[in-house]
Amino acid sequence: MDKKPFLIISNLFTLISLAIVSFASSAVSNKSIPTPAYNYKHIVHFGLLRDSVGLETNAHAISSPQSNQYQDYLTTGQTAQKFGSSSQNIQQVVNYLESIAAKNIEIHPSKISISAEFNTAQMQQHLCVDSSKKPTQKTCTPESLAPYIKEIVLNYFLLSDPSNEEKNNITTTAKLQSIINKPTCDEAKNLQSDNVFLPKQMMTAFGIDQLHQQGFKGQGMRAAILLSEVIPSRADNDTYRDCFSITADYRELTETPYGLPLSNNIEAQIDIQTILSIAPEIEELTFIGTGVIVGGGDQVWLLSKATNPVNFQHGLPQVISISQGSRESDNSADEISLAESYAQLVAVTGSTLIAASGDFGYLNQNFTPALGAVYPASSPWTTSVGGIEAQLNNQDQITSVAVWQKTNNDGSGGGPSSIFKRPNWQKGLGAFPGEQRLTPDIAYIASNSYIYFNGGHWLTNGGTSASAPFFAGAISLVNQQLISKNKKPLGALNPLLYQLANSYLYDDIFYSVTQGTSNIHGDLDPNIGGACYGYNQATGLGAVKINRLIEQLN
Repeated sequence: MDKKPFLIISNLFTLISLAIVSFASSAVSNKSIPTPAYNYKHIVHFGLLRDSVGLETNAHAISSPQSNQYQDYLTTGQTAQKFGSSSQNIQQVVNYLESIAAKNIEIHPSKISISAEFNTAQMQQHLCVDSSKKPTQKTCTPESLAPYIKEIVLNYFLLSDPSNEEKNNITTTAKLQSIINKPTCDEAKNLQSDNVFLPKQMMTAFGIDQLHQQGFKGQGMRAAILLSEVIPSRADNDTYRDCFSITADYRELTETPYGLPLSNNIEAQIDIQTILSIAPEIEELTFIGTGVIVGGGDQVWLLSKATNPVNFQHGLPQVISISQGSRESDNSADEISLAESYAQLVAVTGSTLIAASGDFGYLNQNFTPALGAVYPASSPWTTSVGGIEAQLNNQDQITSVAVWQKTNNDGSGGGPSSIFKRPNWQKGLGAFPGEQRLTPDIAYIASNSYIYFNGGHWLTNGGTSASAPFFAGAISLVNQQLISKNKKPLGALNPLLYQLANSYLYDDIFYSVTQGTSNIHGDLDPNIGGACYGYNQATGLGAVKINRLIEQLN
């Protein structure tokens, strides 16, 4: 399959400022729609005055294997009590919102933020935002709120479907093609080749099959997928589940029912089908999506939903997978600040946050203009997943690995953050200049090696949108095995991964990637995307051998 389906954009989306990036197929979507023609639902997040330093310090202690607080996880309520805003502060903000007749006022149970729905007049009168113009994160802070809040983040949700005609046409076409072609499970298996692998082959290659053999298939585990703008196809995902004998299903939590045109929608199927293929009996897989959102703030909305226990049937997800990102510079300071508090909340409550590093090479140079490192993959609280290519033998064992790159096209994203300092656990990685956080942390197969069902067809695809949920599915099984031994789930992974990598165990646990480069100019210098033994800015520490990781954890 051509890996550019998301670049087929409807008339509306030719108007879009291309900034948020989905990493399935070099997919691009919008941060802003410069037109007043659409009706928005405005959600405003007020980051409350809280003990941010205490929360961050506790997250570090809980995540560090050297700490006596390691894996001493808190509940959401305990986190609220220790680090959340005071009842007096919260009441002041609620009183204000009620006084201006804001709707749907919600206090996050962590007491990190309050959200509310504003109409157009309230946006302009109280936040100085004219939402009839280009959506923006630039606001004024109401004087009476200033003593009680730290951040203001805006969400603009499209309330009408801008691509309904195209969607209907695509849906009709897909249905007709399905009737004519009658896709069968054999067609999926027939796609298998030296470079295209069935799910079982992928799991064998990285030692995940051994967990299946022991009966660990995700029972009792919970995971969440966070995505902007795309909406899953129930029919496509059910076909995939039937063909690969997957008993688990998924739930949807979306703000609006509107997504990108269906031609652009494979991102949702990639994430769902990848996790289900690895954890076919997972207890709860929740797809959390914004619908069409413009103007930014999407990661704040997504993380606020993913950290709220009320949104889940069986408890918070132990693993959260994100396959999208945007330029760090495209996120306001308030967006980053509030999203980071949520990412720290993920850590202190014992969940693992995983994100795709990008599909456009070193510093995502292949995107115009270059993205640099992308957020949220650049967050120190996120395990950033890059891409590799791999060759398998007849026993589905890995014989070689290299940086995933297509000539002058897609490639594993990575490089230094422009925002975050290098964490202590990432220091001592070699002669990488600067003091910035480096990405990615690890990598898995991202070439067009995955088989998916989308739009009534069996297709092959890849990208870091595949490698990130692949790792998320694997960690779900690792957690299940640990819990069966009366141990705790892994939580924030990076300190543990780097501790193992900096020990004599590196070669036993990681596939080191020493071939290739993610640099658009083909430069092999490890400082700018070239592969090298140990850590590099194309594939991080390399690919984790899941069976070997389990052995060390036990």
